[in-house]
Amino acid sequence: MAKKNKKEEPLTITLPNSGKSYKVDALSDENKMLVNHAMDTTNKINNLEFQKEQILYGHNAVMKKLEENLEGGGETDAEIVQEE
Repeated sequence: MAKKNKKEEPLTITLPNSGKSYKVDALSDENKMLVNHAMDTTNKINNLEFQKEQILYGHNAVMKKLEENLEGGGETDAEIVQEE
């Protein structure tokens, strides 16, 4: 069975303020570099948001386990300093 060759669409960049799109191939070297920086920083932001979500899940799990241990009577020598 033969595979269909999909014609690849040219890479474009859309400016957020004007909404105008440009073909990256037609840009100057400086602007191509800026596009690469923009794409890289976007990827880094997305990765950091993902990592933050993972850390929050882990933190919440640890706090839940700590609360279960302390409130469940497993820690008999723990002294309550202040109740909210």
